[in-house]
Amino acid sequence: MYRTPLIAASVQGHLQIVKLLIENGAKVNYVSPDEGYALSAALGNYDVILYLLQHGADCSKVLYQKGGGDNLKDIYMRDWIEDEADHSAKEYQEIKELLRKKGCL
Repeated sequence: MYRTPLIAASVQGHLQIVKLLIENGAKVNYVSPDEGYALSAALGNYDVILYLLQHGADCSKVLYQKGGGDNLKDIYMRDWIEDEADHSAKEYQEIKELLRKKGCL
């Protein structure tokens, strides 16, 4: 299984490392055949999701290349946009607004 440094940092929620990698040329929308891409890896790490969206992450991509076909809208609508009580109102609103601006909601 191949995991890029950006995907690895996104999975772990390491925002400072994500920032450093992107500032130094990491491709935000690179898709690993095994791991998807950074935005899919960041699910649950709201500060990383927000940063990736602000830096060009494509929310319309299919999140997982193997065995799945959900895009970001499907995941967020199912898993947490409908259940905003579990999330900070600020995080929820920022991410939801970015998704809306990018045409994903």
